[in-house]
Amino acid sequence: MVLNLFFRNNNLISAYINAYHHNNHIVIEKGSSLYNCKINILGRGNLVSIGTGCSLSGMSIYINDNSNTLQIGDRVIVNAKPKFPTCFNACGGSKIIIGDDCLFSNSIELHTTDYHPIYDLNNEWTNIPRPIIIGEHTWIGLRTIVLKGVTIQPNTIIGACSVVVKSNTDSYEILAGNPAKVVKKGCKWG
Repeated sequence: MVLNLFFRNNNLISAYINAYHHNNHIVIEKGSSLYNCKINILGRGNLVSIGTGCSLSGMSIYINDNSNTLQIGDRVIVNAKPKFPTCFNACGGSKIIIGDDCLFSNSIELHTTDYHPIYDLNNEWTNIPRPIIIGEHTWIGLRTIVLKGVTIQPNTIIGACSVVVKSNTDSYEILAGNPAKVVKKGCKWG
């Protein structure tokens, strides 16, 4: 399904949406706007939920496999351009949870999977998809990558071009680098 510019429940929607198969749901709460966004869902029983008062521009959502969840809280802002989209990729029956009042720049990537399985010598799958949780009021700078299994505590700032491979343990921190580490504590953004 391709959606052009229209209003629905006080939502401004300019999005390209593919939702193959059955029992996939996209919920966009009142007062949220999507502009130049793409949503691709491949599989069954997947959910994309966007809270109230969100402003999502230049975002790309990719859902693959069954029973994945992407939940975006209230008043979340994605400020990206179609040429440099911010990508949320939930695959392998995993989830991405974004808390309220978060801010995302352009060219950000969130991945719950490595996309190709790796097995040990006993044929056990070793790189299983894992969820990503972003706490409320978190600001993520441009060209940042957040990988599977990461939980970002509320009120965190992540510097530009960071690669986040481990969860942080405290709020009011700034993370930066590759791999990202705490570079300053006791900070907040307005």
